[in-house]
Amino acid sequence: MKKGENNFKFSNRVLYSLITLGILIAVGVGVYAATYTASGAGHPYTEISTCAANQSLRMNAAGTAWECASSSETDIKFKSIEIGAWDMDKIDGKTVNHGLTASKIRSVSVIIVNDGGTRWININYANYEESGDYLPAGYVAYDNTKISLYRFYQYTFDNTNFDNSTMNRGWITVGYVA
Repeated sequence: MKKGENNFKFSNRVLYSLITLGILIAVGVGVYAATYTASGAGHPYTEISTCAANQSLRMNAAGTAWECASSSETDIKFKSIEIGAWDMDKIDGKTVNHGLTASKIRSVSVIIVNDGGTRWININYANYEESGDYLPAGYVAYDNTKISLYRFYQYTFDNTNFDNSTMNRGWITVGYVA
């Protein structure tokens, strides 16, 4: 026998039988994996209940089960507001009316969209540094009638990727209590 040769010789019948057996095993495992439902692996839609209007899903007082409960003044609701047109390259600030009572506002989050509509960036964590930190590229303030947005000079938004003055620049999400 020469070096590098092997003496394994299979007939076509044996070789094709092994290939067929391998395919059957792969299909069987795939079907089993797709239909397997272990305990705690989820529930069919018929077991999932929804709450009625003006109710929210929350943990009961004992912390042992979920229940539907009437919404209260302390439940946080969310309002999404379009920023509207804003050429961030030329104009460093923008105000948007919120229509809420300022004392009821609990959070404000702002997502900015680039001109191409391909990047959505949080105004508070947009500027990436070599150290691996994200720094604010702008800030948000609000009063009784409006939310004011500002971008920092020479940061993420101060360039031609954010200079379209006709498109909606993004969204403001306001968390508030009733």
